[in-house]
Amino acid sequence: MKQHRNLQERIEAAQLLMNASKLKAPLLVDSAENAANFAYGALPIRLYIILDGRVEFTGGMGPTFYKTQEVRRWLTRWKESEVNV
Repeated sequence: MKQHRNLQERIEAAQLLMNASKLKAPLLVDSAENAANFAYGALPIRLYIILDGRVEFTGGMGPTFYKTQEVRRWLTRWKESEVNV
């Protein structure tokens, strides 16, 4: 996929991703000015889980200090709690 030049191209790329995947979560698109990128410190890479507008999980700085297994554990616990409600 080419580098996006504007917000419309980012939205189109997100729509392609949604159509090509079985993603069941909302997909958010950052502004052309990368506001979310700057606000959440995407460099260095970080993994976040946001639920109902709140940051529920923040991984370590990546790629060295984050562990995808921590994300998987959090998501598994959350999914199990949703099933048992």
